[in-house]
Amino acid sequence: MTATLAGLYIYPVKSAAGIACEEARLGERGLEHDREWMIVDADGRFLTQREEARLALLEVAIADG
Repeated sequence: MTATLAGLYIYPVKSAAGIACEEARLGERGLEHDREWMIVDADGRFLTQREEARLALLEVAIADG
């Protein structure tokens, strides 16, 4: 059986929109820049799209590579 990769995405900010990639580097913990950041509330508790659907509208970018 042969696997085919149809798309490659990273999500630098957990629960925000992803970034389509043509290539990615693999680090010790997975794809580089994937889920490195998260949005937290005033109490330091992280928010998810289940709680705040508008997070899906948050677009992120990686500058300089």
